Formats: sequence, C-alpha cells, structure tokens
Amino acid sequence: MGAITDFDQVIKLDPSKVVAYLARGLLKHRLNDHKNAITDYNQAIKIKPDYADAYNYRGVFKYHLGDLRSALFDFQEAANLYQRDGNTQGYQIAQERIRGIAG
Repeated sequence: MGAITDFDQVIKLDPSKVVAYLARGLLKHRLNDHKNAITDYNQAIKIKPDYADAYNYRGVFKYHLGDLRSALFDFQEAANLYQRDGNTQGYQIAQERIRGIAG
C-alpha cells in the first residue's frame, strides 16, 4: 500500500496530475480494488479528456469486469486518440482489443 500512499500525496499536492491518477488506478486494479480503480481512471479522463492511455486502461478494466460494451467504447476512443497523436503502437494495440471484442 506504500505506493498508493505515495500517489495519494502527489495528488494532494497537485490534483491536476493526471498520470498520478492513472498510476494509482493501475495499482488499485492489481489489488482488486475495482471501485476505486475506476474512480481514478474516470478522474484522469475528467482532467484530461484526450488522454488515450486512460481510456485504454479503463477499457482493459471494464473488459475484465465483463462490461464489453463500455470496454469497446473506451478502446475505440483510445484508438482515435492514439491515431490523432501519431502513436502507432498504441493505435495497433487498441485496434487488436477492438477486434477481440467485436470479433
């Protein structure tokens, strides 16, 4: 839990630090703290609505929870943002995840 506490402090000092929300969400996800993980992903997207990685990770999280419709939306949004930003690798990964859901 030490790393989560560290991210809590970073967020307390700078609540606009979007990467801290994403990283804390990933840690919570790994600890099966699903409710709080999704809250962190949502906050990252709220702060920076064009943050492709936040959509991507939230999509993975929703996929694992069985919410395929929401996961598909997040992967599509991530793919669009990765493509806009010229992130070919991120785009390809998001497209693979979309194909995995859509068939």
